[in-house]
Amino acid sequence: MPHNWTVKILSSYSPQYTGGGDQALIDGLRGNANFHVGWQGYWKQDFVAVVDLGKIQPVKRVGAGFLQDLGSWIWMPRRVEFELSTDGQNFTKAASVANEVSDREYGSIIRDFSSSITPQNARFVRIKAYTYGPIPQWHPGGNGGHAWIFIDEIMID
Repeated sequence: MPHNWTVKILSSYSPQYTGGGDQALIDGLRGNANFHVGWQGYWKQDFVAVVDLGKIQPVKRVGAGFLQDLGSWIWMPRRVEFELSTDGQNFTKAASVANEVSDREYGSIIRDFSSSITPQNARFVRIKAYTYGPIPQWHPGGNGGHAWIFIDEIMID
């Protein structure tokens, strides 16, 4: 991608599911239906990261791509929040995107949680994806298992 962004991931992804490492979340390459390729996996935790855009600039759209594959204990996040900052310390909420995918829908489902926002100047964008949490009792992993969050890309315009 033609930009000089960096990303600091504040959560810990699984060594099994690195998706190509930290910077892979901002490289413009998307994952596909195979969760082993291009996806970062976070188990039993929320996903939190801060993208540094390199300079203050207008931001008008924010988003991130996620995967659901219930057979592999991967659920969509319950919601994803985006916050903006000019200094990296003081953030203001820009958007909150709720999950609209059924938590009972099997198969490999890819969705972007994205939102247009009133253009605002920012250098930093913080993304928080909230885990589904414990797996429901009706699922084979429902006896104390926890859901994964799988993310492939952060998008900022």
